[in-house]
Amino acid sequence: YKIAKSMPELTFVFYGPFYSGEEDSLLNTHKERSKLFTLENVKHVEFISRENLYQEMQYWDVAIIPYNLNIPLNYYCKPLKLYEYFYFGLPVVSCPIPSILHYSDIVHFANKKTEWKEAINNCLSKKETSSTLLYKNNESLKNSWDKKISFILNKIDNLLSNQIHE
Repeated sequence: YKIAKSMPELTFVFYGPFYSGEEDSLLNTHKERSKLFTLENVKHVEFISRENLYQEMQYWDVAIIPYNLNIPLNYYCKPLKLYEYFYFGLPVVSCPIPSILHYSDIVHFANKKTEWKEAINNCLSKKETSSTLLYKNNESLKNSWDKKISFILNKIDNLLSNQIHE
């Protein structure tokens, strides 16, 4: 809320449904979210097809991952959207999720409002190099769903082969 309010010249668009759990009630995130969507520069699209989302992404200037890390699910997650952002060559600003901190050379991490503003402005003012874009693209391909499914199927095959030979 504070970031979007302090940057009225930018439009923040959030896609997808919001999930509510016990942590949301304890942390009052629904109240913060309600406040956020009262701002004129903030939009929410609850449902969009993957194809339409990918078409929309070509108009984005910066992708953000503004998770509340006080919620354990967020703190311990590995946001797969990061690899979609990489694939599309988008600059990324994220809260410091431990599972993605090793990308500090290509992801801007922010905690405080001033850090978020600075990181977003840096992304808007600097064009990424072709080597950075290539690296991001390679990371996205290494983490594609095809690769993940192949990995899982190989593990299952190995387990089954070992059981047959025992």
